[in-house]
Amino acid sequence: MLQLRSSSSKLRCLSEASEASPMFTLRCTKKLLTHIEASPIPGETNPTTALGDWYATRVPTCRGGIVICTNERTLLTVILPLIDGEHALSMFKMRVYNLLSLIGVPSERADVEMKEMDNVEIRKSQNRRVLGSMNDKRKRRPLSFQSR
Repeated sequence: MLQLRSSSSKLRCLSEASEASPMFTLRCTKKLLTHIEASPIPGETNPTTALGDWYATRVPTCRGGIVICTNERTLLTVILPLIDGEHALSMFKMRVYNLLSLIGVPSERADVEMKEMDNVEIRKSQNRRVLGSMNDKRKRRPLSFQSR
């Protein structure tokens, strides 16, 4: 089960993760934090996953919206429909696993990464290089997903 850590009242913690627990950080833009009504956790911790931090932003579309998630170290990107909470995190993990499989990461290593992604901390975005990459991907999205 995914464990979500946020200082928000709207995003409830499924189970408190200890500081020593495997986890990764989802760094959200202000647009996404506002939409999910989350307050980022203050301070910094180091992720235990090989891929490290992921960045996420909300992109409005004619069908409600999508979330673009980009990895800080590799700039690998997955796109999700804009859905809330635990289901979004489960879908995120599934899409990351599928992407890792597609690029040839051994399933044993991908399984370890997924296990370490069970604990999620929500923090503010900070890396402008990743945000620029996400904005480039947003501008290149298919016309059918653009907002009207």
